[in-house]
Amino acid sequence: MNTKVAQTGRSTPESLAGTVERVTFQSGETGFSVLKVKVKGFRDLVAVVGIMPSVTAGEWIEAGGRWENDHEHGRQFKVETFLVQQKHF
Repeated sequence: MNTKVAQTGRSTPESLAGTVERVTFQSGETGFSVLKVKVKGFRDLVAVVGIMPSVTAGEWIEAGGRWENDHEHGRQFKVETFLVQQKHF
């Protein structure tokens, strides 16, 4: 997947959609969540991070955001906007 870089040096917003396979972490106070999402076109589960309160495994999410390389956790998709649907078949 190509990531375009704007003149500011930040990547342009992208979108992804898939099924939440696992909720790795979720803060009840802030809503910050770390999800593992099965996304078509990706061999491995995608780490999706951001403020996403009440997301559960089995739900379908559509998210807008940016790819980041975290020095500790590696490549992850940082959510700026998201939509959750119940189980997607």
